[in-house]
Amino acid sequence: DLSLQPYRDFHAWKDAGLPLSTASNEACKLFDATLTQVCLPSNAVVSALKAHGGVFKITECF
Repeated sequence: DLSLQPYRDFHAWKDAGLPLSTASNEACKLFDATLTQVCLPSNAVVSALKAHGGVFKITECF
């Protein structure tokens, strides 16, 4: 079961000046969860990727 508690809902996005095209809190939180996974991968994942020869530009950002 995916806990969406720490992610931003519709009102949080709107309050941040970034209103989304849906009023569904669940959709907004899932979008935030997706952004978090793409933009903020864990250090362990990035380290493992580099250790196994992964040469990707995005890993240079972390």
